[in-house]
Amino acid sequence: PQVTISYPAKDGEILGGAVTLLGTASDTIGTNIGIKNVWVQIMSDTKDLAKKPSKDDVNLWINNGYKVYTNINENSPTEVNSAIDSSPENYYIQANVSGSSWSLKINVKNEFSPKEGFKKEIVYRVYAQDLDNNLSKYQTQYSIFDADNPVLSDLYLRQYSDPNGTGTITASRPYEDDMWIKGNWWLCGTV
Repeated sequence: PQVTISYPAKDGEILGGAVTLLGTASDTIGTNIGIKNVWVQIMSDTKDLAKKPSKDDVNLWINNGYKVYTNINENSPTEVNSAIDSSPENYYIQANVSGSSWSLKINVKNEFSPKEGFKKEIVYRVYAQDLDNNLSKYQTQYSIFDADNPVLSDLYLRQYSDPNGTGTITASRPYEDDMWIKGNWWLCGTV
């Protein structure tokens, strides 16, 4: 199998707030053709692309609600819900896979956000796993979370009594990822 990272687009991207890592995965060789899983490891406070996850990294994933697994080369990987003591390099976050695309929303709970006025580097390592349980060569990339980077929050879709976006709010609903809308709506939020 093969895996790519398409967002963030390059090493050293400056990020803030919740971010969705995106990419593609493909498999064209083997008995069972197709992608079974995409696995991600995230190492914080580094831009060393060769670094492996530490116990602190894995426990951070678990404590912030990521779907963490070990024994990924077996037919039934083991989900981990409590702190680990050893072999952190054998733990992975499961990404969402749809066809040949994968995604993983990170920093939802600001787990990689630095204190105000600072920056925090992270490295993410991504593997694809095919239906024969083979792992791809990993792809790595690093990004920088910057506390001073603008972040959008409290997003709402709204309709107003005046078609130019002024007047009384006549309809409002919270914005959700991947939602579809029809008609004239205004996206409102906080920067």
